[in-house]
Amino acid sequence: MKNVTFLFALLMAALIMSCSQDSQHAAPVNQNSLALVVPKASVSNGPENQLLLKDGRTANPVSGIPGFSTMKVGAKLSLSFVEASSHGGVVDINVTNYASADTSKFVPKPSTKGSPPDLSGTYAGTVYKATADSTSIIRGTASITFTGTNYSCPASPSGYPLAGSGTWTATDELITFNDAAANTDNHLKGSFHYYAKEEELYLWSVSSNGYVSFSMKKN
Repeated sequence: MKNVTFLFALLMAALIMSCSQDSQHAAPVNQNSLALVVPKASVSNGPENQLLLKDGRTANPVSGIPGFSTMKVGAKLSLSFVEASSHGGVVDINVTNYASADTSKFVPKPSTKGSPPDLSGTYAGTVYKATADSTSIIRGTASITFTGTNYSCPASPSGYPLAGSGTWTATDELITFNDAAANTDNHLKGSFHYYAKEEELYLWSVSSNGYVSFSMKKN
């Protein structure tokens, strides 16, 4: 009986030592996150899409999602990934598993403590608009200037018919633009989900008519 007890203790000690040694060389633990496909603020080179993670970071999937650069903007994905390097505030990720999460509500953790957020200044970047059936897709440039509770969005030289001005209000999840203009197609007005962090601003709206999003950086 003593021999059995001694062998058991010896095996347990060896197992503990083995686990301790392996843990020092273990691969990073995969992270799980809900992500939203957003357009890049600038598409002068490289893939046109990025991911907005639920923790508020912007990510570039360098592997694991075939055809990501042409994936539909506005799509929601459930991800498992391992972080790699970071460039200009965008983290490269190696995706180990992903699946569509179209029925999931995407709300990044709050980026500001108060409401409304401090959005003073001018933000410029990419605006993306698609009909519900994707028969019409427009990608252009836009800028929004916030001055107190007022905003202005001048006509874009890229040909995207977007302009307008008025007042804005914000809650924890939505920012609402109030423009007296009646033409909603050609004016920035209505409510958008938003995420503001440091010098980045994302706006997106999903309706039965389609999807609109803005990926912008502060000038």
